[in-house]
Order: sequence, then C-alpha cells, then structure tokens
Amino acid sequence: APADDPQRGPRSPRHRPWSANGQGTQTFEWVPLATSLQWAGFQRLVELLRARHNDLLVVVGPFNEHLIAVDNRPAYRRIRDGVIAWLEQQQVPYVVPDVLPSELYADASHPLTQGYALLAARIYQSKEFERWCQQPSHETPSGPRVALNSQRLACRVLEGKTQTANEAPNLDFMTGSSEIQGLSTSRFVTMRPSRSTPLRPSRSIPRLRTKVSN
Repeated sequence: APADDPQRGPRSPRHRPWSANGQGTQTFEWVPLATSLQWAGFQRLVELLRARHNDLLVVVGPFNEHLIAVDNRPAYRRIRDGVIAWLEQQQVPYVVPDVLPSELYADASHPLTQGYALLAARIYQSKEFERWCQQPSHETPSGPRVALNSQRLACRVLEGKTQTANEAPNLDFMTGSSEIQGLSTSRFVTMRPSRSTPLRPSRSIPRLRTKVSN
C-alpha cells in the first residue's frame, strides 16, 4: 500500500481512536478455551512449529480492555490467563505487554500507528524477549552468535524495516498474528539455523499476516 494511502494511512479519516465514534464500551460473548476451535487450531500450530524445530515466542495481546464493559472484563482475563497457563505448561516463551493507552487503539484489537510503535518498543525492552533472543540454539554450538542475528532481525521487523536474507544468513524469520475469539495473539517465530531450504541472497524475508481458522 502507498505510504499516504487515503483509506489506511495516518491521514485517513479511519485512523482515529475507537472512542471517537461515541460507541462506548461493549460486552463480548467469550468462548471458553475448552470449546474454542480457534484456540485448538493455535495449539496444533504451536506443536507443528516446534516439531519443525522452530524457536517460538508468543506475544499475548494487548487487547483493548478500555473497550470492554467493566463487568465483562473478568471473563476476558480468565481466557487470557488460560492462554498464559498453557504456554507455561508447554514451556513456550511468551510476552504479555501492558494494555496500551485508550487513545492508541483503533478498535478492540488493532492499535493505531503510534500504538504499534509503543507496542514494538515494549516487546523489544521486555526481559522475556531479551532472554528469548539470547537463548542458545539447540542445533548449533554457536547459538549465542546466531541468536544475536535473530535479535537484530526480529527488531528490524518490529520496527517495520525491510530485512534481506544476506543480512542474516541461514535464518528464516516469520511474523504473523492470529485472533482467538477476540484475544489478539501475535507470534514471532525464528529457526536458528534453518533446516529448510536456505533463503537465497538478496531475497526479502516475507512478512506474513495470518489468521488461525478451524
């Protein structure tokens, strides 16, 4: 999309806080994790990626809690806590960023431009992200060096910059996000080093946006 897309960019009339439309808070019909097809699909995806020797970091939220009616927030937090409990049980590294300021959300789960910038900064500064970047690879004795490359690559993607394969050789990197019954869950996945076909020099690493479906 062009930098000044009239329908999507910061100058678009759509680019404004959720509260500007006067809609007020909402009550959501949360689906329990035990019966959620989206959650079951996400669990299978995590298992598949780990079986392929990917090192995962899951970013949970932050959902726009300002938009949720006060008496509806406990139900949301039970689902969020259930997600965190499963990640801990499976020993999947994760980050749970703080809720962004209300004026930085466009709707229930999408930040505005400044919101994304703040979210990226918080993830980058988190201890969990730092530990994930520094953990040694289970496939090579030179893990810390490769992990540093992964960190640079991840942070460049978080900053919205283009990264090419010859800047991070032997690494595949993918970003994506999914929404589980309104619970915005982003994931950052890296393979250190890749067992798949190596990326060719000068080929841009794809930036993917996906949704988990049933």
